[in-house]
Amino acid sequence: MADRTGIGWTDATWPVVTGCTRVSPGCVNCYAERMTATRLRHLPRYAGLAAMTPHGPRWTGDLRENPEVLDWPRKWRKPRRIFVADMGDLFHEAVSERYIAEVLGVMADCPRHTFQVLTKRPGRMRCVLTALGCPANVWTGVSVESQCWTGRLRDLRSTPSRVRFLSAEPLLGPLNFGGPGGLAGIHWLVVGGESGPGHRPCEIEWIASIVRQCREAGLPVYVKQDSGQLPGRQGRIPDELWVKEWPA
Repeated sequence: MADRTGIGWTDATWPVVTGCTRVSPGCVNCYAERMTATRLRHLPRYAGLAAMTPHGPRWTGDLRENPEVLDWPRKWRKPRRIFVADMGDLFHEAVSERYIAEVLGVMADCPRHTFQVLTKRPGRMRCVLTALGCPANVWTGVSVESQCWTGRLRDLRSTPSRVRFLSAEPLLGPLNFGGPGGLAGIHWLVVGGESGPGHRPCEIEWIASIVRQCREAGLPVYVKQDSGQLPGRQGRIPDELWVKEWPA
C-alpha cells in the first residue's frame, strides 16, 4: 500500500489509474512516465504502459484502471492527504465515467481523508464532477506550467469542489495571474521547478513572483522545490521563499 510518499504536499498515493499520454510541455520529463518505463515496468499494474525509446521514455497510449486498489483508503484508519492517480490522470479520456464514479464513491465513504486530484484535463474534470457530484473532502487541481496554459483555470473555477488548487510544476516560465479572474476561486497554489534527468531550468524570480501574487491575493502557497537533479531540494531558493502553507 502506498501510504508513504516523498511528495511533500501529500501523505499517501492511490494508483487508481496508471498510464497517461502527453498533452503539454510540462509532460516532457514526466516522472511517472520514466518510472513506468524503467523500475516499475515488470509490475502488473504498470507493465506495457510505457517503454524506453531512442528518444527516452514514452507512454504507449494504454491506460489501466486498477479496481483492486479501490479499498486502500478504507483500510487506512489514520486521516491522510491522498494524492489520487499520481501515476496517471483520473480524468484522462480513456478512463470510464463508471469507474470514476466508483472512485468518487470510495472518497465519499472516507470523510476522514482528504483526496487531492490533479489533472491536465480540467474540462473533463469539470464536466464529470458537475454530472456526478464532488465529495466535500476532495481537492481538485490543475497543472499550469507556463503562461499559455493559464486558460486551464477557467474550467477549474467552474469545478464544483470546495478546495481548488493550482500546481505550477514543473514551472517552465513566468506566470502572471493578473488576467481575467486572476486567482479568484482558487484556494491553494503549489509551485516547483523540474527535477530529475534532463530537468529544465527554473528562475528563482519566477517563484518569487508567484509567491508575491499569492500574498497579494491572500492565497496559501507551497514552494516545493528548486529545479535540479534531485526532487524536494531547496537549492537556490532563499529562506523567505521556502514557504509551506496549506488551505484552511
